[in-house]
Amino acid sequence: MTRSLLDPFAWLAALTAVVAIWIAYQQFQTSRAKLRLDLYERRFRVFDGVSELLATIYRDADVKLEDIRKFVISTNEATFLFGPDVSSYLDELRTKAIRLRALNDKLHESRLPIGPERSEAAEENARVLEWLIVQFEESRRRFAKFLEFRRAF
Repeated sequence: MTRSLLDPFAWLAALTAVVAIWIAYQQFQTSRAKLRLDLYERRFRVFDGVSELLATIYRDADVKLEDIRKFVISTNEATFLFGPDVSSYLDELRTKAIRLRALNDKLHESRLPIGPERSEAAEENARVLEWLIVQFEESRRRFAKFLEFRRAF
């Protein structure tokens, strides 16, 4: 006895295969969305570390070594999440923050006497501080393409 095209068991097998394919596709889409959400959260943690450092500098016009340490830890995986452009930007932020710390030490804790060396240190301190304050907007611009929520999903 041969099966015809109208055999209910053949249709049931075909329908089962279609449903299985549909379920597999939905699981793939769910896994993909979860991966994107995880990536977004990890990238946002890096951006949050940048924001914390800059907020401290904006508030205090200074930065402690502990703040720099927290920044380095929170941005540690940036190379793998963003690529070389953001990574080099974070290196520049770290370098400027360390320079600000050194200049503040030189100006305040070493009690430099009034004179050309103190004036030069104060001018450099102002330049570095101004650069760091501008980074609030610059960091948003640099991270925007990675954190735009509509693009992530």
